[in-house]
Amino acid sequence: MGDQLIHIRPGSSSGKGSMAFSHVICSAKTSEDTAYTRSVLGYQIIPEGQIPDCYVESCRSRHNDCSDVRGDPRTKLSLSLLSTSRQTYEEGTYILWATNTFAFDHAATFQEFMSTLSFDQRSKLTRLHFTHHWYASSMLPWEKAITPVFLRSFRGLKSIQLCLENTEMPDLWLPYRDARSLDSQLTAFLRFQQCALTKAQVTFANCDDNFSEILQHERDQCDALDRHPQYGKSRFTWLEKRKIACYYEVRLLCDSIHVDVVTERSHRLEAEQKARDDREQQARRRISTE
Repeated sequence: MGDQLIHIRPGSSSGKGSMAFSHVICSAKTSEDTAYTRSVLGYQIIPEGQIPDCYVESCRSRHNDCSDVRGDPRTKLSLSLLSTSRQTYEEGTYILWATNTFAFDHAATFQEFMSTLSFDQRSKLTRLHFTHHWYASSMLPWEKAITPVFLRSFRGLKSIQLCLENTEMPDLWLPYRDARSLDSQLTAFLRFQQCALTKAQVTFANCDDNFSEILQHERDQCDALDRHPQYGKSRFTWLEKRKIACYYEVRLLCDSIHVDVVTERSHRLEAEQKARDDREQQARRRISTE
């Protein structure tokens, strides 16, 4: 019942004007902590068709197989124990809300689901996971969903996992290469600064699973974009993504006056990337001389 990632998704409509929900226990082969660590350290194995300097595994690809299989008890929480006694109910509900991570892909689902919980249930939540599919004006639903009312009730919230995914053409986001310029796009999530978070994990992926299908479209645009002095490349590199993620991790964990910590992290990332490039060049030289 506890210590699992639970996907909350829209279910069949109840017909009463309110949204119904379904839940699915995550069956991904890679945990979110492991996926985060790989996004920080870089990837030793790059899937075919992806650009090595840009690749970050998307949350969508990781959870493609997390589906609601009818009749399979492994995809559902077993809540029957909660009805056996009052003590079991109290202990079980604490485990349910306090030890599981609840994952949301859409603002409306998050808003409606949280509105069905009592203040006490929301105050027991300790871990939330969000996947934000980035596209123009997509922040408005989250602005409406992450409200001060909900934030006041998240008294026990300690951990946020935020997966930022650009499922549109990445060149739309070229003006936002500076992390600070993205603040206006992520205002709603930054409201979690009000909670006493002790852990924030942010990943930024703009390489979709359908990358091979959109690659030609990008190639058609790249020449024009590369000639533009403001833009340059049309794709965020792994290092650029990591800088943005570091910036927002610090923003979520503390006040914005402390974001200079990001500079130190960025310098360390750049040094690690340079060392990695130097090793690869030396290896190529050795191979060419043999």
